[in-house]
Amino acid sequence: MRKLNKIKFISAFKGGIELFGDNHEKLGFAKDPKELAKLIIKFKISDNCHGSSSMDFADEEGFATQDGAHILWENALNVILNTKLLKDAA
Repeated sequence: MRKLNKIKFISAFKGGIELFGDNHEKLGFAKDPKELAKLIIKFKISDNCHGSSSMDFADEEGFATQDGAHILWENALNVILNTKLLKDAA
């Protein structure tokens, strides 16, 4: 069984976030927090995950605001957290 590549690098791109693993292998791309959350759950975040400078200047990569990529990332993490909390409460 092949070990899944973990997310090691993220970057803002065309209004969404690209996820990369080992050897710059592209793992996925999403513009929606729920879709991004699914990718994060699938691949997991490496202990050494870094963001490109495009995350800090997201308005240059199709986001409405400079911090738009960070907001999308945080919203995806909140989707994961809220899903876990709901499962734990059930």
